Amino acid sequence: MFIGAFHLELIFVTEDLLKPMLIVALAWIYVVLLMALTEPTFVAGMMTFLFYCALPLGILFYLTGGKRRKRRRAEAAARAARDKEPPA
Repeated sequence: MFIGAFHLELIFVTEDLLKPMLIVALAWIYVVLLMALTEPTFVAGMMTFLFYCALPLGILFYLTGGKRRKRRRAEAAARAARDKEPPA
């Protein structure tokens, strides 16, 4: 029990909160995949997977990734400005 709690604490101590979200997303993909496999037809299974999994998770990751995209853009701009400076 202590190891699990300690591991969970280490995940949340890091500033990157992407790891817990990925665990939840993987669990959701697994659940929806099992739901899709139980559908009576292939088309129904694909629609279930698309509308319950791929589309919502795509929207969720796009909305929650805004800060990461902004940070990466700023780092790239700083790197480009640093590379433009003439060597001393």
